Formats: sequence, structure tokens, C-alpha cells
Amino acid sequence: MKKILIAAGLPLFLAACYDPADNCENDTHGKIGAYVASQNFVSQRLRSPSTADYPSFSANGVIVNFERKCHFKVAAFVDAQNGFGGTVRTRYIIDIEADPEDGGYWGRNLIMD
Repeated sequence: MKKILIAAGLPLFLAACYDPADNCENDTHGKIGAYVASQNFVSQRLRSPSTADYPSFSANGVIVNFERKCHFKVAAFVDAQNGFGGTVRTRYIIDIEADPEDGGYWGRNLIMD
């Protein structure tokens, strides 16, 4: 079972067919894994997560930096409906840590504006 925990301690579970240790490297596979995990953490905070539209990994405005082994910083955005039904763009930054033991992710320091 794959775990994703946010600072508030709410778990998410992901299933994947890959070697979890691959997500700790400074390569495209590791960065994509961190980006996908960031989307799960952000969606938990949206008023209407079912309307969330995230850009592709290679889109302008998506930055995934390898900080150190298993640690990434993701800066991106999401378009989603607000409480009034209007679509708004929300930019975010989050620290993502991959767990090579179980392939899960931890999200910390989520900032959304």
C-alpha cells in the first residue's frame, strides 16, 4: 500500500508499478513522481477538487527541482473552480519527499496563493 501524508497528517494511497527507489533520483522519472504527488496534496486543499486541471509536467510554469536524494521542491499551478463556481488559477509550492522503502510520498510546507 502506498502512503502519501501531508503536514496535517491525512493519508493518500497510490498504486504504481515501478521500483520505489527510482523516485529518489535526479532524473525525469523521479521528478514526474514528485509532481504527481504534489497534485494529490494540492487537490486535498481545493474547494472543488473534481474540477482541478493541472498542466502537464513539461508545461511552462511547472518547475520540479531535485533538492537532495528523495527530496524535491515543486512549483506549479492548478485551475479549479472556487466556491462561486468561477475557475481560478492557484499557484503552489510544496516540498515532496519520496520514501524508497514503500514508494510513498510526504508533502511538507504547502503554500498556495
